[in-house]
Amino acid sequence: MELRRVKHFLAVVDQGSFTAAAQKLGVSQQAVSKSINVLEDELGVRLFERDTRLVTLSRFGELLLSHARNIDAEAQQFKRHLEDAVGVRSGRLVIGAGLTATTYILPLVLRRLVAKRPHLKISVRDGSAPTLIPMLLRGELDVTLCVLGKPLDDSLVREELLFQERLRVIVGAGHPLAGAKNVELAALLDYPWFVGWLPALDHGVSSTFTEHGLKPPVPKLDTTSLPLARALLAAGEYISVLPEHLFLTELEEGTLAVVEIAPDIQGWSRPMSLCYRRNSVRSPATMALVNELTLLLRERPNITGLSMP
Repeated sequence: MELRRVKHFLAVVDQGSFTAAAQKLGVSQQAVSKSINVLEDELGVRLFERDTRLVTLSRFGELLLSHARNIDAEAQQFKRHLEDAVGVRSGRLVIGAGLTATTYILPLVLRRLVAKRPHLKISVRDGSAPTLIPMLLRGELDVTLCVLGKPLDDSLVREELLFQERLRVIVGAGHPLAGAKNVELAALLDYPWFVGWLPALDHGVSSTFTEHGLKPPVPKLDTTSLPLARALLAAGEYISVLPEHLFLTELEEGTLAVVEIAPDIQGWSRPMSLCYRRNSVRSPATMALVNELTLLLRERPNITGLSMP
């Protein structure tokens, strides 16, 4: 099974048609069709169900898909490793990172890593799990560091829990609940909510309200923009549950404030995970990153807002 034909197969899957796949690959449609036909002949099965408009995977195509992605990803990673070994590069590391990692963790880790490996070329791609995990599977990333909305069931991804990120109820300094303590959940429902990095108020927030006989808050809006979240809170009207450490400066300056909920209500957190492609070979650069990250969390277990599992 030639790697070229595997790439053609994946292009048809990702683009949804032979024509679009050919355009993406920069080859003719006939070349893609011939490549897929040869691959089907080699395997002895039909990989796609074709009609006049749609191209969908057959059950055999579904079976091949995960293996094909892993083959393609490993081939890309091997090329990077080979270039490092023969001296084309002095090492390269491509990291996918969520908001917490890019604003709080990686600045600390990468300074240490670069100091020890000054010739290492590092690229960071920001995003969230729904965008970063597919990039990881395609071999575009060596590793991801992000919050997973739910446990991965993909057999191609290995997840390692790093720490729990603490979440707090945050409001503007002018909000009626600013700095309040022992606040009951019901009182939080008297004000408009917005959500930022908690789709559908997950990570235990909604269930906590339900367990106390309350309907979970219905957010007026949602955003993944940190500047907008800061502005909404500072205006004094909205309330939200967010990672505390992302607002440390504002909390120290007094422009924002934490609302302390009643002590009998368990606090909220969300898991920060490190993910690799399962069965992939980790490069020396990837292992160096993991080592520095492990050392940082071991040396500074009480980093504000974070706790080890």
